[in-house]
Amino acid sequence: MDKKKLGIGLACVLFGIGLPTYLSAKTASFEDNYAKAKANAASGAGLAYDQQLGSYMQGLPDVMPGMKSCATNHGGATALHGYFAFQSATAYKVVLQPKNAFSDCISTVLENRHLPAPPTTPYLDPFELGMSNAMSN
Repeated sequence: MDKKKLGIGLACVLFGIGLPTYLSAKTASFEDNYAKAKANAASGAGLAYDQQLGSYMQGLPDVMPGMKSCATNHGGATALHGYFAFQSATAYKVVLQPKNAFSDCISTVLENRHLPAPPTTPYLDPFELGMSNAMSN
């Protein structure tokens, strides 16, 4: 067998192995990430961080009024869930479902803040919102 045929055969074998592996690799789904976020917050440093982050956000003077405004301005929607996705100690995004104008508004209220650094990065921390009717009125 000459070198050219060997090279073509080797390329075909590598392509045959690599392509199925590449195609089967998938990014984590929203629900997978949400489950990971909940697991992170269930114990140890994650539990302490989840409590710290929640207290910090609730202590910001514009967060609760901003969330109330979202509920009022977007059809009275009051429930969603998701997670804070930290790429680094200072960079994060808020990922929420169901995806709609209400969740987009809540994300806007929660993003672009200087939050306490998570225990590690990347890191997922859960977020759940179930606003009472009294708050959304």
